[in-house]
Amino acid sequence: MDSQRGIETRTRGAFEEEDMMLTSKEREAEFLSDLRTLLAKHYAVLEVTDDGESYGMQCGMCEITMGSEWDDDDNQVSEFTCFRLPNYMDGTDG
Repeated sequence: MDSQRGIETRTRGAFEEEDMMLTSKEREAEFLSDLRTLLAKHYAVLEVTDDGESYGMQCGMCEITMGSEWDDDDNQVSEFTCFRLPNYMDGTDG
């Protein structure tokens, strides 16, 4: 576990001889590509902002905005929503 960030090191499975280790830049690019795909799937926007408080240390916030969706017959099929991501997410259910 990375003690500075609380990040656990994971094993990706059997490492084949012809496999190359992913560089940090490649991992970043793959993550951002997956994130863009997820945002596009949900017609969503991710915005990083602060908590808007005028005093003390501002706290960074990630807000997701998803616009309303309409079908070809002008029937609304999903509502507009805007929500903040939890302060910590690690890809597990707990």
